Amino acid sequence: MFTEFITRLITLSFEEGKFPEMYKCASVTPLLKKQELDADLLSNYCPVSNLHTISKIVERVFMTKLAEHVKLSPNYKFQSAYRCGHSTETALLRLLNDVCTAANNGFRTVLVQLDLTAASDTIDISTLLCRLRYSFGISGPTLNWISSYVVG
Repeated sequence: MFTEFITRLITLSFEEGKFPEMYKCASVTPLLKKQELDADLLSNYCPVSNLHTISKIVERVFMTKLAEHVKLSPNYKFQSAYRCGHSTETALLRLLNDVCTAANNGFRTVLVQLDLTAASDTIDISTLLCRLRYSFGISGPTLNWISSYVVG
């Protein structure tokens, strides 16, 4: 019974291109970053968001389907996130290898590093959606679903 409900919800969500609005609300709990920090200073807290279980199930199904689609993209070889056997470590190793190879071949190399700790908080949604459309060929209800998911 519950499985049928979840399956129907996910199917409708994907067909309509809308993430269920009622599952976007999170319960936010402020947690002290380290026990030895001053509990009276708000800057010593980190917000932890807890989403509804159904929300996490819908997200997981979507990410599985999206990963299958992204694998067909020519840009996939540079993708590290959500890819089996790839991680931040493998991305850094690739970067280091590229820099060393360029230096060994006599090229000048400049490495610019950015702190993207809060990158998801500052990303321009329209740029993201355009990138998904033109770099990965995502369109229609799938693109609408992503838009409804990321827009408050």
